[in-house]
Amino acid sequence: MPMKKNMLSVILVTLIIPVMNVAGYQSVQKPQIAPDHSLAPPIYIQKGLPAHDRNWDAQDYLQAAQVLQALAGVDTTQLPRYGSPISGAVFARIVSHDNFKLFDNAIFSQQQKFKAATALLQGLGQITLVYASATTQERIFDSELVELMRYVLEVSGEVTRLTDAMFAALPTNDPDYDTRIKGREQMRQGMARVVIGCLDTLASRESYRSSDLLRLAQTLDTTVPVIFSFLLPGAQQELSVRIQRMIEQEPNSSIKQRLLHLAAAIAKSKAG
Repeated sequence: MPMKKNMLSVILVTLIIPVMNVAGYQSVQKPQIAPDHSLAPPIYIQKGLPAHDRNWDAQDYLQAAQVLQALAGVDTTQLPRYGSPISGAVFARIVSHDNFKLFDNAIFSQQQKFKAATALLQGLGQITLVYASATTQERIFDSELVELMRYVLEVSGEVTRLTDAMFAALPTNDPDYDTRIKGREQMRQGMARVVIGCLDTLASRESYRSSDLLRLAQTLDTTVPVIFSFLLPGAQQELSVRIQRMIEQEPNSSIKQRLLHLAAAIAKSKAG
């Protein structure tokens, strides 16, 4: 099966978040966190959301995106919230590592795992878009956006790993070989934009709480070294330069330590 042609557009959905940081928040001194009017888990299930107490597959993510979009159309403050005593368990399912355990199941081929991973990323991108669209100058979903970005990075790391494994086993006489190569090049460009977008968010100190940004820095530290080798050479150099500049400008010592560790891991990766 040819590589998904819409993969690049799926990944670029995540760029809405950093763009909003620049274009939307400059006119307000301190954005207000959206109030939590979220619903109890059984009510979300009644509205069509997949149950939060089981793992989700790609189809569940797509279904959840439709339900959450409809909910946001009525009242964005009813969206599930990170750490909420009311709906925290539902949001935790959206970003649960357990949802991509399928990728490690030995009974599936590399292509089947890749297809599952990219389809999950597509649904995740749609959910991210719902929360990004719900964020305005008056009220923001900062913690939720950060958690979704962290999860996008983690799933992206899995996608790069599966892509490398799939291409390592791909015969050059495969009838779709050229199409797959072009698709991989698009993915490599898209992955670079994902990382750059998350780094831009990390520098948005006026729009996000320090505790949220530190969590994002921790995930960048663990996932970017995995993604880095998948990127094109120019993008690798750009990221190295950008991270070094961020280290020089970062006032938060904990975030700076994460960036320093990330820079060292990238340098080691290039040396190897």
